[in-house]
Amino acid sequence: MERLPSKCSINFNISSKPCYLQDTKAISEIEGSLTITIAHQNIFEEENILLAEFYLALSKWYQCSNLENTLVYKSMDYEDEPILEFSTNSAFALINSAWLKDGISAPVSVDLDSFIQAISGSCTEIWSEIPNIVSLN
Repeated sequence: MERLPSKCSINFNISSKPCYLQDTKAISEIEGSLTITIAHQNIFEEENILLAEFYLALSKWYQCSNLENTLVYKSMDYEDEPILEFSTNSAFALINSAWLKDGISAPVSVDLDSFIQAISGSCTEIWSEIPNIVSLN
């Protein structure tokens, strides 16, 4: 297990979204890049990921389970699994992925408070950019 101290951030950039967010099909049409950075080191970078699908799963896990269960995010678009896996204990979050950057050993451990702040901030940001998508899930 690789332990990276310090700040965690989860960032996205929407590259494609439909003009009208009126049905559940829109969830699969919002794509973009996703980067997870810990201590100024990118541990996960993916240019083409279904952002709405990922953030709906992340939000549900964060809000409904209080981070008690493990989130395993996978998508029908890709065979490599898990795309991302998050689990927590009382002090740390563990991040695992079939797509971790070269040279990064799985799982990566990060301070739990920093991880929670990264999730909260990133979810708030994406929902401000695509506010109607939550109601489609």
